[in-house]
Amino acid sequence: MDNTLRALCNGRYVPEGRGEPDAYGVHQFDCWGFVMAIFAHFGVEVPDYTEHPDNFDHVAKRYESASTSPLWERIDTPQVPCLVAMATVRPDVCNHFGVYLGNGVFVHVQKKSGVHTARVDSAPWTRFVHSFWRYVG
Repeated sequence: MDNTLRALCNGRYVPEGRGEPDAYGVHQFDCWGFVMAIFAHFGVEVPDYTEHPDNFDHVAKRYESASTSPLWERIDTPQVPCLVAMATVRPDVCNHFGVYLGNGVFVHVQKKSGVHTARVDSAPWTRFVHSFWRYVG
């Protein structure tokens, strides 16, 4: 992991955060803001979807709309970077997102645990990972 990516991964969760540094220079993200920052690290600018992360129904509607747009393509096998869409509240509603980094690992930010990496093939994520998406803009 390079230093720029490491600095992003030292960020913390803040509702509606888009990477703004706090007084100590720590980047602040919600899960979509973090997705945007990680994709940008890989040279890919993805659109911003502004919904409060606790408003699951609106997040789900945004996801459904984006998933049928020509901007995103669903893929069967994850590739670097791709969106990892997760259903963490209800199995039919994607409400959380991360980015695949390779070798089975993805990175995401959550309210309680902050920024962290996990494996797509380990518990509890095997239960929550819904799909993988490549941005084709």
